[in-house]
Amino acid sequence: MSLSTILPYFLLASGQQWFGPVEVQLPISTSGNPFDYENTDVRVRLTSSKANYERLAFTSHGAWKARLAVPVAGTYKAEILLNGKVVGKLPQPIEFTKKYSRGLVIRDKKVFYDGNSQEFWPVGHNLAWVDKDQKDYVTKFANMGKAGINWTRVWATHWNDRNPYWVMSFPQPKPDEMSEDALDRWDQVFREAEKNGIHVQLVLFHHGQFSSTVNPNWPDHPWNAKKGGWLQSASEFFTDPKAKKLTKQWLRYAAARWGCSPGLMSWELFNEVQFVDLASEPGGWATIGKWHDEMADFIRSVDSYHRLITTSSELDAPIWNKMDYIQGHGYPSSIEGLLMGTKPDANKPLFYGEIGLNRGVQGIEEERLIRDGIWAAFFAGHAGAGQYWYWDHLDRASAMAEYKKNINLIAELKSPSAFKSEPIKATVARGGILKFTPGRSWAKTDKTEFNLPAESGAEFSGQVSSFLQGPGKPEMQAGPFVFRFKASKPGKFTLRAAQVSRAGADIEIRVNGKVATSRTYPGGEGDQPAPGNIVANYPAGQVELKVINKGPDWLNVSGYEFEGLGAAASVVASRAKNMLVLRIKSGKVGERVELATILKTPGRRRVLVTDLETGKRTVEMISVPVGKLVWKTRSTDELLMFPLS
Repeated sequence: MSLSTILPYFLLASGQQWFGPVEVQLPISTSGNPFDYENTDVRVRLTSSKANYERLAFTSHGAWKARLAVPVAGTYKAEILLNGKVVGKLPQPIEFTKKYSRGLVIRDKKVFYDGNSQEFWPVGHNLAWVDKDQKDYVTKFANMGKAGINWTRVWATHWNDRNPYWVMSFPQPKPDEMSEDALDRWDQVFREAEKNGIHVQLVLFHHGQFSSTVNPNWPDHPWNAKKGGWLQSASEFFTDPKAKKLTKQWLRYAAARWGCSPGLMSWELFNEVQFVDLASEPGGWATIGKWHDEMADFIRSVDSYHRLITTSSELDAPIWNKMDYIQGHGYPSSIEGLLMGTKPDANKPLFYGEIGLNRGVQGIEEERLIRDGIWAAFFAGHAGAGQYWYWDHLDRASAMAEYKKNINLIAELKSPSAFKSEPIKATVARGGILKFTPGRSWAKTDKTEFNLPAESGAEFSGQVSSFLQGPGKPEMQAGPFVFRFKASKPGKFTLRAAQVSRAGADIEIRVNGKVATSRTYPGGEGDQPAPGNIVANYPAGQVELKVINKGPDWLNVSGYEFEGLGAAASVVASRAKNMLVLRIKSGKVGERVELATILKTPGRRRVLVTDLETGKRTVEMISVPVGKLVWKTRSTDELLMFPLS
């Protein structure tokens, strides 16, 4: 094993410039299955007066090739290894003089960096698949690059011929081999990504392949015994020796062919593994966790470029032990709630690889979701933006303009990880409707009691699932929701129901200990839209309002509303050593916001104000007294940056 395989990747790559890549064809021929790395392991050993490295080779249409890069420039001799033994050499030395225009993404503790020691904060959207003719990749990557997008996810799917074991438009591969056509199609992905400054999260497997219930592809999978394969069930994928060998065969090949690409950010082992059949079986999660550990260990044993490894699933799943970073997905009623309600991990970078609302949106509202995905993640202290899923909606110029203006602002912060969430007291007018919108979809509710309006922000509603559970699932919701508040006058509470389980739900609203109203949703043959909302009145004075589901199963709630408690504006803040960043959202221009500031000395400050709706920027000089800053909003969504000293 080479020294470059043993050393931790952050010591090898942090601040390191790469040279290459150089592609060479190897004068070697082999017999049998060329993809079978256990019997045909071809590598290249590079040696110079300054360093030596060992790199994987890959087969392509009968030829052996290697794509090579080194962190130390120079002239290298190249020997060819077959199963660990020298079997030949390249007739001419290889010159590594061309520098990478950007480095390979690495991580150090909770922060990503590119290879030039600059912080890398991923921001972009998904591009999971395109039409089979692949023309969309050229256009979409180019548009993304112009907008400053630096990240995307692409899946190895069979329906657009990028799954090496299962294709639709080409001949199926020979048993235990991989489709050369599918593998060739990945070259364009990385070529366009490299050209446009984008880092791809390569999704190696996805849940539908091994699910018979959620987006089920398993009934048609070529490894399914019913389709001529050898697996009796989808769950056997995680334990069957042959399935694991073929999985490793794909991982090793990907590392050999694209491991040195600056267009690659990471290997994503699985998309939403919580939806595979095994996850719902007794002991299934333990097996899934062991599979993730085994595959992560395998990649690290062969990938001499030490590319990052992740997966995507529920944040409390037992699969993150050997992942380099944590990747959640969420489709709640509130993007801000989802992101602000998710605390950063204590040890690893975390960001959401898929976000979207649990209802369809288009146009301006969708662009505001993109904005919320970026800024809510920043203010929550995540290691990257919440990445929007619906790439097929984003061809319009206004969507790319939304990315560009917000990415430019993030870039001005230089190091987003240096900023920490700053609790800040804001005094604003009240009297409108307070909208408490759940920030989680099908996930555990972590908080059930709230003192309003203080605990009504996204960081609080983000701890609440939109699924109002009954007593049958105490592990998902510990008890009824309790809202305590002081009403200046009598008001109305509204529960906005969205959907009811097929088993039904029985909702009761209690005000100060007495039943104010109730409603039974009988359910039906399947999950059903929940007709109507639930309304209850409350008096002036101190109020304790309880929302109880006494029924057999869940009610999906899009929001809880309280008359008279709503704020005219909301404020979130984050600070670095010498800078404070505020985002103020208000119902109208000119709202008065009084902030309890953290300035130690009064004085005039140069404030950069950005209207996040239009992108217009102004610089203002304002007087800031100690302990208080009075601000009148310039727009309905604005970002303020100003120095603390």
